[in-house]
Amino acid sequence: MDKSKTSNSSDSEEVDLGQLFNAIGAGFASIFRFFKNSFACLFDLILDFVVFVRERVLIFATVTVIGICVGTYIDLNQGPTYVSNMIVNTNFESGYLLYEEVDYLGALLNQKDTVQLKKKFGITSAQAEWIDDIEVKPIEDQREKLLAYDRYRLKMDTTIVENAYSFKEFSKEFNPYQYGKHIIEVTVFDTSVLSQIESGLLSSLKTNQRLITENQNEVQNIDLSNKILLTSISRIDSLLLAEQLATTLSAESSGNSGTAISMSENSRNAKEVQLVELKVKLMEELQANSRLRLRTDNIIEEITSLSDTVYRETSISKKSAVKLGALAFLSLSFLYALLWFDKFLRTKIANKSRKA
Repeated sequence: MDKSKTSNSSDSEEVDLGQLFNAIGAGFASIFRFFKNSFACLFDLILDFVVFVRERVLIFATVTVIGICVGTYIDLNQGPTYVSNMIVNTNFESGYLLYEEVDYLGALLNQKDTVQLKKKFGITSAQAEWIDDIEVKPIEDQREKLLAYDRYRLKMDTTIVENAYSFKEFSKEFNPYQYGKHIIEVTVFDTSVLSQIESGLLSSLKTNQRLITENQNEVQNIDLSNKILLTSISRIDSLLLAEQLATTLSAESSGNSGTAISMSENSRNAKEVQLVELKVKLMEELQANSRLRLRTDNIIEEITSLSDTVYRETSISKKSAVKLGALAFLSLSFLYALLWFDKFLRTKIANKSRKA
């Protein structure tokens, strides 16, 4: 009885394992079949599109050539384009306003609003048409993210922040304008307007009242801290001078025992060392404040000017001829796709009506 039960149970286990492996194999086979069919369908679609274009190659070629010709005409009329880059360092969270300002100017350029551009940069309407594009992007530095996350942690409970808000999550929400340094790229048809663009772009930030107030408060705090540090250093110098005089007087004194003099000199030497170490620490804080004071002199600091780096744009991808040629080809393809979809719907509707 026991042997028969044991054999039956082992057979059933073998059957269950066999079914499990068969099920796993069937699952993998279905997955491979799905990917195979998907790639086959995608390949068929691409092949159908190529065949479709080949059958109408004259139409596609004509439309594309027209787009290229129009783009070439625009390029010849506009003349050569020039690109200039400027690197700036933003202070007092002026990076956000910088990106808002560049987005606003980009919208004006897209709308061809020469009136607003004329007021913004103090140029003529004809000069406003010389501006093609204005963009800004950050100079990404991983250390700035780490420092920003560390400052965020100091403002809150460290344990809660580490458990609930990791550095990876913080990095995902770190905005481009939060970086310190940024590159402003300007594309123009005439380089004579670069100086007006630079002054007009940065003047709105330098004259922002909120940023000016923050700048003044920061300067006052740094100056007050410097006064306190200088007063403390002066007092330490006085204490060091007093300790040196006391050491000199005790050395000249002959009425005290040698052991007492030695003990008092050792204690005074220890005090002098502590005072010197404290003075060094205060001097380091004073130097750090001096470096910070240099940064607070400007709300936004221009590291390089637009006139420093100017080069002629020769990229083929930015030519109007290439852009309009590709746009014409894609537009015709989209039109044919709509016609095919309309034909497909009509066929479906007709089949449904026949069945009814």
